Amino acid sequence: MLSLEDAAACCRAGAADAGPAGWRDGGAQRPETVVRSLLADVPGAVDIAAVNGPASVVVSGDRDAVAAVERLCAAQGHRTKRLRVSHAFHSAHMDGMLDEFRAVAAGLSYAPPAVPIVSDVTGELATPDQLCSPEYWVGHARRTVRFLDGVTTLHAQNVTTFLELGPGGVLTAMAQEALGDGADPGMFVPTLHGGEQPDPVAAVAALARLHVRGVSTGPRCSREPRGAGSTCRRTPFGTGGTGRTLPYRTPPQWVSCVLGRCRRQRPGMVNATAFVERLKAAPRPSSTGWSMTWC
Repeated sequence: MLSLEDAAACCRAGAADAGPAGWRDGGAQRPETVVRSLLADVPGAVDIAAVNGPASVVVSGDRDAVAAVERLCAAQGHRTKRLRVSHAFHSAHMDGMLDEFRAVAAGLSYAPPAVPIVSDVTGELATPDQLCSPEYWVGHARRTVRFLDGVTTLHAQNVTTFLELGPGGVLTAMAQEALGDGADPGMFVPTLHGGEQPDPVAAVAALARLHVRGVSTGPRCSREPRGAGSTCRRTPFGTGGTGRTLPYRTPPQWVSCVLGRCRRQRPGMVNATAFVERLKAAPRPSSTGWSMTWC
């Protein structure tokens, strides 16, 4: 949809200073309908910034108004948590930057998306016209983030694997909560783990989990080929009589490439043999429906 340069410009404009001081963000473990009814009785500017789960809502706005919502929730026995963010996002405190953001968005070059995208503005599949409209992105900065609806829409479209691209697993946990106990925990794959393990190890583990779930991770190596026969090429691997062709030799070359680099940088950090043996032994299920990454 956007080039890297245009996406960076959009992010810079979205992070611009907006609104006066005296704001706060807070999370409440209440359904959206209940929290919305509470806002009607609270003086001051406060909005629902995000609906992350069936009983997980973020409110944003004036400090006193958000504190009043916190007290009302606590009085009814529900937990709240103040969030550490730079702005009162998705609230009236963002109104002061919308005109400038609109001007930046209008100067960007848009292209239709190459894959289906679910909008966190509507919680539904987005149309190319929406995603190529500057006004859509202005609304994205101001309106409620409908994360719960987006995840349930993906699940309804037979999405079987959710990959989080980010520094931790916060969205992974929220997606699991959104789909409830009936969802397979293996559906949710965080790329990194917030420093709990070295990033190269976490990334390779995520690739391994995607692989055993039947998701193609692509034919490219993580390093330049070395010597004859070292190029990545499509050869049969684990076809199980189906004739299916996968883009790796045995063992998958990206495992050897990435883990070899890790061992050179930090000797003893990675047990490459264990990874490879797990991948060789793991069944490869057939994918149903279509897969989508989200972030």
